[in-house]
Amino acid sequence: MKYIKAYWQNTFNYRDATSRKDYWLQVLFNTIVWLVAFVILTFVIGILLGLVGGDVTDDTVTGAAMATIGILGLVNLFPGISLTDRRVRDAAGNPWLTFLYFVPVVGPFIVFIFTLLPSSNKK
Repeated sequence: MKYIKAYWQNTFNYRDATSRKDYWLQVLFNTIVWLVAFVILTFVIGILLGLVGGDVTDDTVTGAAMATIGILGLVNLFPGISLTDRRVRDAAGNPWLTFLYFVPVVGPFIVFIFTLLPSSNKK
């Protein structure tokens, strides 16, 4: 569970590297937490919006889901960017390659490939 602690402690650490194992364990953990939190928060926010608005409709549930995605996205924005940057640094040696993520269509795919590569040992 050291990777979970490291995820939050290294929120603004863009200098070190992250191993492939630590990266993917954190991604798996975050995915599970996101799914559980999404279901719970959507349910809770949907009920609260229903209590305020009177009736729980599809629009209420959609609004709750959008609010949940926004909350979870903001909480994990900087730690996620930092983790990916450290992983790309470990695999490719150049952290600037993380910015390829912003190239439409192919960019995220290229960064994904970098996260799959073994360590480059160019430290």
